[in-house]
Amino acid sequence: KDTSLLIINTLNDLTQLLEIQLRQEKQSTICLFRDAYENSLQMLDEEYKAAAPVIHVRFEVEEVLFPKPYLDSIFYNLLSNAIKYRRKDETPVIFIGTTAMDGHVILTVKDNGIGIDMQKHGHDIFKYKKVFHKGYDSTGVGLFLTRSQVEAGNGRIEVESAVNEGTVFRI
Repeated sequence: KDTSLLIINTLNDLTQLLEIQLRQEKQSTICLFRDAYENSLQMLDEEYKAAAPVIHVRFEVEEVLFPKPYLDSIFYNLLSNAIKYRRKDETPVIFIGTTAMDGHVILTVKDNGIGIDMQKHGHDIFKYKKVFHKGYDSTGVGLFLTRSQVEAGNGRIEVESAVNEGTVFRI
């Protein structure tokens, strides 16, 4: 790849991260989960049509107080990954839902994709520029930004995954 393009992309990634960190107090507003979901599907229209996933959506909690740009980005990154890292031999099935537990809102995104070897990569999941699968158009920035945005909104993100079984993210 062209070195100057790599440098520009890296600077763009770092700029995004700095914006997140500098705006820890970024305006939280009441956000509808369905809006963030539908916005991300619109942005992923081509990928969605190519993959033809079955998506089950259940928002028991319909809204959350959170910075809207972050919620949109989180949905986009997690849905994008669920579609991108699908198994070629099986229809992609994705579950997206929210529940309330102990006064917290839990957002779950689960897929039946190729999964991640947690034994091998678990400690690197949310690190900058970490890529776990070869042959995909990946930069290793999506999950890094997702974690940064979740934490900037005073949240926590967890992941469970198994090779060829899929991945579950809980925020």
